[in-house]
Amino acid sequence: MRSIAFCRPRTRRCSCALTRLLSASGSSSLDRLFALYDLRQCVGLVLGLPKNMDGTEGPRAQSARSLAQNILQRRDLPLALWDER
Repeated sequence: MRSIAFCRPRTRRCSCALTRLLSASGSSSLDRLFALYDLRQCVGLVLGLPKNMDGTEGPRAQSARSLAQNILQRRDLPLALWDER
């Protein structure tokens, strides 16, 4: 499950979570993500990259990278992975 939050354009500060996707990799979840992206007139995405405290990447980080690839396969848009440590 992934949460979706949006940044305010002028202040670039994160707002509170807007909604959640039940399945981050499913086609319907990506459709919902893109619908919100377009509705909010977003200019890019930032995905959390949950690294381990020693900097290694486990299954959750691999899942985040897979999600990023799925998003970019569907739509060419600016996307960054953010270290969550």
